[in-house]
Amino acid sequence: MAVDFASKEKPYELFDKAKRRGTWDPAAIDLSADVEHWEHGFSDAQREAIMGTFVGFYEGEESVTRTLVPYLTLVDRLEDAPFSTIQMEMFLTTHLFEEAKHTDFFSMYFEEVFDTQETEIDTHESSNYWQNPELKEFLVDDLESVGDRMREVARGGNQREMRYILAEGVMHYMGIVEAQLAKTGYEIFNGVFDEISESMGTEVLPGCQEGLKLIRQDEGRHIANGRWMMRKLAEEDPDIVPTVYEPKIEEYIERLTGRRESQERYDRSYTFDIQELTRTVANDNLQQTIAVIGEEYFERFDADVDIAAANRELSASDD
Repeated sequence: MAVDFASKEKPYELFDKAKRRGTWDPAAIDLSADVEHWEHGFSDAQREAIMGTFVGFYEGEESVTRTLVPYLTLVDRLEDAPFSTIQMEMFLTTHLFEEAKHTDFFSMYFEEVFDTQETEIDTHESSNYWQNPELKEFLVDDLESVGDRMREVARGGNQREMRYILAEGVMHYMGIVEAQLAKTGYEIFNGVFDEISESMGTEVLPGCQEGLKLIRQDEGRHIANGRWMMRKLAEEDPDIVPTVYEPKIEEYIERLTGRRESQERYDRSYTFDIQELTRTVANDNLQQTIAVIGEEYFERFDADVDIAAANRELSASDD
């Protein structure tokens, strides 16, 4: 069935924006100043912290590139979906292209600026950034596991199973990996870049900053589409929220927001409060996700949720 242009939905609107705004080329970004800055503008501690963070972003981008296809497959097999499946698939094709482009940007940056292709997390396991092993598991291993289960359900599951595993995948991928982990990481990068730029008297790593700005624009569309899809699935079946969304949020809070040792070590290199920045950004993004899906569907969270307080409650319940 052709696209009903009289009934354009959110995914089509985002697809249209992607056609106009998502066609930037990583190879067109000038990295010459970045090479100079990397060689002469950083302390060893700063280089270690930045490299460790870049490894996380590269591994994340490669992981989401390799695991997005099952989402297209499941959407295609939904019957009587609460949204136009063709419009959703059209947007997801731009999403996949953009994730591949982000992988290209970080791969190119490692080659041209860092002069290495050592992007494996285990190579940098001593980095402060990777003191929490749960981060690697959630960002790479668990995302792949969700994708594998989506493929399995797409081959032989019933319609309810397809909707529930799709909801889990979207919350894990767009709702947490992109909306929580990546967006928080970008804000930390901004703080680091601003501080080092001030000390150097020039904009530091301008090519990196340009690439990250464009990546964030792309991922803003991915997050908006994911939140919209989660809302449509919840409107169709409100039980998806307490059964799928809330447990995934609890898992994120318990596994990824309770350990501060690595951030405390990271803080010593900079004057701004990374812990407070992380908490504020993570809170804001989680609150936005809940508000877009619909606070009325949630039993254990609301749009004023505080991650630190929720983490304390979850820890107490485990005692």
